[in-house]
Amino acid sequence: MRMLFVDTNLLVYAKDRTSPSKQAKAMKWLAALEAAGAAVLSAQSLREYYWTMLRKDRSRSAVAALRQEISAMRSLVPDLLNADFLAEAWAIQDKCKIGFYDALLIASALAADCEIFLSEDMNSGQSVDTLTIVNPFTTAPEAVLGA
Repeated sequence: MRMLFVDTNLLVYAKDRTSPSKQAKAMKWLAALEAAGAAVLSAQSLREYYWTMLRKDRSRSAVAALRQEISAMRSLVPDLLNADFLAEAWAIQDKCKIGFYDALLIASALAADCEIFLSEDMNSGQSVDTLTIVNPFTTAPEAVLGA
């Protein structure tokens, strides 16, 4: 089965009502990934998502709902991705000239044997070893997952 690593921005845009176009695309991607059982997250992604969403609403009810949502998403984090891949990230950072946290996410995706990394923050079409970056806001799920 083809596994796709989900960058934090896809999770954030799925909740972002200020950008209806991106929200619709993000929700379509997440639904397609869930149906295909193809989504992979890292502990880092969940931490970033928590921090980003927490800055938008710190009310007690929002925090409780966010924690419940993230707890449910933990099943998408393979056990091996609960560790950080520092040495691998440093090598990717140097090789690809990208930021450390992006390199750390790419290292995690490679460790999980993902073929695709869904992110709008990196160069769509760029390959890092066996991983290809795909912008989920310019590429439909069907183009990657099939019909």
